[in-house]
Amino acid sequence: MGKNVFSILGVYIGVPIGKQSVMVARRHVDAIFIFRRPILNVWCQTNRGLTDIISHVLIHEIGHHLGFSDDDMKRILEEES
Repeated sequence: MGKNVFSILGVYIGVPIGKQSVMVARRHVDAIFIFRRPILNVWCQTNRGLTDIISHVLIHEIGHHLGFSDDDMKRILEEES
């Protein structure tokens, strides 16, 4: 079963840098979307600052652009702590 739409804070749409090729013409630019309602829900339900939540989401989605998986980013965050 898929995720609840209100649990998705952001999404990266595009081709990760490591999978891009100069031999393939790209039709679309890469984009990161952040979703206001889910972010506001997290903000209201936690003691985290809004700027911290948005920064975390953007860093996560930029990680996808760089080719990192969710597991890779989780491991990096755990090593940082």
